[in-house]
Amino acid sequence: MSRHKNPAKAVDKVFRELGATREIARDGRSGVKGVYYRFPDGARRHVPNGVPWVAAAGFIREVRDRYAPEPPRPPISGERVGLGSVPAVDQSKIAVTDHAKQRFDEMSLGDDGISQFEIDLALICPMHVLWMEKHGTYAWVGDRIAVVGHMREGFLTIRTYLWTTDELWERNPRPEKELIA
Repeated sequence: MSRHKNPAKAVDKVFRELGATREIARDGRSGVKGVYYRFPDGARRHVPNGVPWVAAAGFIREVRDRYAPEPPRPPISGERVGLGSVPAVDQSKIAVTDHAKQRFDEMSLGDDGISQFEIDLALICPMHVLWMEKHGTYAWVGDRIAVVGHMREGFLTIRTYLWTTDELWERNPRPEKELIA
């Protein structure tokens, strides 16, 4: 699976979903290049060209804290983990199980289809993270999906992907659940 490499696109997507308008500009005085975002309350945020993931994740967290409503608790059982306690995900140390690949294929179909971009964003800048003691896994919870996996010695093995709302589960049941019903 290819990894998404552009943190500026992640910032753009989240900022615009939260009501910002994009203004590509060059500051004539300092020569600073990048994109300016204006939010409905008049606040303005500059995102420089070539922003690294660490800074992009910080921008996204800051703006979500200010403008996003508290996300509903997903229909996933687990203990919420403080972001400072979550192991960092190294994009070069990720494996994906066959089950997770199958779930990605299933979940990428239809009107609600997920993308690799959503997976990357959930891992790099989650809305929150859950620890699931029963399975010894973490769930990095994004807007619509959760990425569930084992962390061992800095290596993440993605076990599955889950929808984060009951509504998404109802609209997108697993194929085997449809056959049983």
